[in-house]
Amino acid sequence: MPLRNVGNVVIKGCLGITGLADYGVGLGFFRGGAGDERHAQECSSGENSWCEHRVLLSEVSVWFQTLQVTAPLRTELWRAFLGTAGSLAGMENLSGRTLFVAAVDAEAAHVPAGAPLLITGIGTVPAAIELTAVLASAEQLPERVVNIGTAGALRDDLSGVFEVSHVRKHDFHLEVLSDVSRYLLPEVIELETSGKLPTATLATGDSFISDTPTRTRLAQDSALCDMEGYAIAAVCRKFGVPCTLLKQVSDTANEESYGSWASVLDRAAEELAVAFGTVSAD
Repeated sequence: MPLRNVGNVVIKGCLGITGLADYGVGLGFFRGGAGDERHAQECSSGENSWCEHRVLLSEVSVWFQTLQVTAPLRTELWRAFLGTAGSLAGMENLSGRTLFVAAVDAEAAHVPAGAPLLITGIGTVPAAIELTAVLASAEQLPERVVNIGTAGALRDDLSGVFEVSHVRKHDFHLEVLSDVSRYLLPEVIELETSGKLPTATLATGDSFISDTPTRTRLAQDSALCDMEGYAIAAVCRKFGVPCTLLKQVSDTANEESYGSWASVLDRAAEELAVAFGTVSAD
């Protein structure tokens, strides 16, 4: 893949972060100069593992700002870096708009026509990566991010759609990390709610909860469980964008949940659309 020059910066066309992108930037920014150009050529030809880097997304944003990268090019670079060519289309200017975020298309089947919609994939890592890419590349941030999705009920007799008031990441244990707390995200993120829907606390983790012992343990702190909510709330908090989490109870988060999730998605999408209409009504 050929190299591209942007001012005095050469952007490589090779693997950036293994498993995240087909080609990357980040430490693949090479300052102009014969030596760096040679390394870049080796990288692009696959002759040198030097091109495989580990970088923080926040560092990439800083580099973009330092290099005064224009908005269209910034969007292109984020697409390249994160492999999100489809998810950023049409989202450069979100000013005054609500950005809907869902894990899978079926959950968002009844989102208002023409509304910006981001499908992230399932789990906290895809959710964080995709939403970061959109917000970091946008010329104007959205007025609000609304995550619509399904959740398991950790307590009996819960049904319908809830607006999340507090969200925690249940599979990230902080007890042994108290001495480095300044490096950690908050254990619980509190969210402003509309007062128009019943509220619930949410536990987020990278497992589909479907066993009674885990359900019982998580129920001590939360009423619902999902796989993206905390990540979305954390990214919004970082960017200073208001966030709403709307969760429809799709299953009971125990052994009865096996194989049942996909069959309820259409009803879930309908209920989520009605719920959004309720919270957004004047």
